[in-house]
Amino acid sequence: TVEFEQAGMTVVSYPALVDCKESVAIELKDFPEEAAAASEQGLVRLFMLELAQQVKMLRKELLRGNTISLQLAAISQQREQWLDDLLHSVFARVFLQDQALPRDQQSFQQRLQQGKSQLLTEAQGMASLLVDIAGVYTRVRKQLKKASQLSWVYAVTDINQQLALLFTPGFIKQTRWEHLQHYPRYLQGIERRLEKLQGHYQRDKQLAPGLEKLTAALLDCWPDSELRSESLLRYRWLLEEYRVSLFAQQLGTVEPVSEKRLLAQWKQVQQALHNRENNH
Repeated sequence: TVEFEQAGMTVVSYPALVDCKESVAIELKDFPEEAAAASEQGLVRLFMLELAQQVKMLRKELLRGNTISLQLAAISQQREQWLDDLLHSVFARVFLQDQALPRDQQSFQQRLQQGKSQLLTEAQGMASLLVDIAGVYTRVRKQLKKASQLSWVYAVTDINQQLALLFTPGFIKQTRWEHLQHYPRYLQGIERRLEKLQGHYQRDKQLAPGLEKLTAALLDCWPDSELRSESLLRYRWLLEEYRVSLFAQQLGTVEPVSEKRLLAQWKQVQQALHNRENNH
């Protein structure tokens, strides 16, 4: 912490290591959680700058080839953006995940030596997952183009909204690995849903109001990253599991999920928001 006098009052600020793309800098933040979040990004950049040769090599090797290029073009995604986010995500996982942030040179160098050998394997694994995601997403987009029946409009609208949430700009680095690795299954769930619309759209239509209500609650909070508490994150991914349970039960869910469980989780989200407002 840094304390200083301002207008006769003692003000407490929190130093953060901030990502400036080609360098890092120290800035003061108003809240400790804000400083911690910024420092995580700054440390990722610092590790990348320290391992510039490895970064250069990974950029050349990953997400290459005509197939992935065509798939990314088909889903309006940019290879360079996916590659930037892939590298950021991998460095965060290798050097920072489930560990306290290093706060001195010795800790930083120690972490660097411990994680350096894992980089290539982790990066290749992440790239393989992203290739899978791009492949299934491309198939979903093709199916959606064919889903032109007027009676399916409500389902197509809901699916487009779901995809927009899954593929927000920066989703690769913003989504924890524990959730990102389930993207192919979430997308396969959408495939199954679209397949079932042919001749079975009435059941989908019956489920729509409840699903719309549960999604609307999330959309009210999700755009504001400052409000993404752990309880909101849990609600967000439970909702994806709930969709799988409704439309593609054969794919399975990571845990039991129901509308009742989601509503109970939403109460925790509201409580977390209330506590945050009181604290700040």
